[in-house]
Amino acid sequence: MRLVLLNKPVSVVTRDQSADDLMREVTRVRVEVSRLGNNSNQATKRLHTLSQISEFRSHLEQQNSQNEEILAVLEQVKSVINKLADQWLR
Repeated sequence: MRLVLLNKPVSVVTRDQSADDLMREVTRVRVEVSRLGNNSNQATKRLHTLSQISEFRSHLEQQNSQNEEILAVLEQVKSVINKLADQWLR
C-alpha cells in the first residue's frame, strides 16, 4: 500500500499450484534417489566383508562396477533436482 501511495513500482508474486505439485514430487524423488544410493553403498560394504571367499570376488567386482554407474546417474539426477529446486525457490 505504501509503495502505491508513494508512486513506486509494486512487485506481485503469484504461486503456481502445478509448480508446487511438481516440487513436492521432485522432493519425493530426491529422497528416493538418496535412499537408493545409500542402499547400494551398504550392499557393497557387505560384499567387501565376503571378499576373502573366492566365489564372492566376481560378485564383488560386478557390484562395484554397477555401483559406480548407479552412483554417477544418481548424482546427475540429484543435480537436476537441485537446479529445479533452486529455480522454484526464487
